Amino acid sequence: MLFLLSAKQHVYADQSVSASVPPHTSNFQFELNAPYGQYVQHDTQELYQIAYGAYRSAGLPTSMKITATWSGTADSNGAPLFHYIDGSATNAYGGAVPVVDLNNETITWTIPLFPFNIQNQTVSFGLQSTSDYTKDVPVTFSISAVMSNQYVT
Repeated sequence: MLFLLSAKQHVYADQSVSASVPPHTSNFQFELNAPYGQYVQHDTQELYQIAYGAYRSAGLPTSMKITATWSGTADSNGAPLFHYIDGSATNAYGGAVPVVDLNNETITWTIPLFPFNIQNQTVSFGLQSTSDYTKDVPVTFSISAVMSNQYVT
């Protein structure tokens, strides 16, 4: 059996096609800098800094959301080991104001429009360690940060 297929091909001179490739994680700068690593002294202020940016290779402007979180910051009796230092969170790119949620121990910066090819932007915030914990037993706590946009987290 032999089948013969035919197709009509249309050519339109006034059409063009363009495409863009969405950015990947490697197209963005993001890091959390802790002042003293894993050891924190009693009754001291600790400043945490987040560096962020978008490399030229991102190719597109994005909206951006940065969230810092601290957790496990209570001793075995539930007494807090850290307090957020009021007013210490700085504004992000374009004047984006930090939203501090003390109940959930988070700070969120929402940047509605972040251009590509801008790096080394920073936000920071401070935590005050208390003098309430006087035992010589180490306490584990977590301080982390996440950056997300419409393409990556």
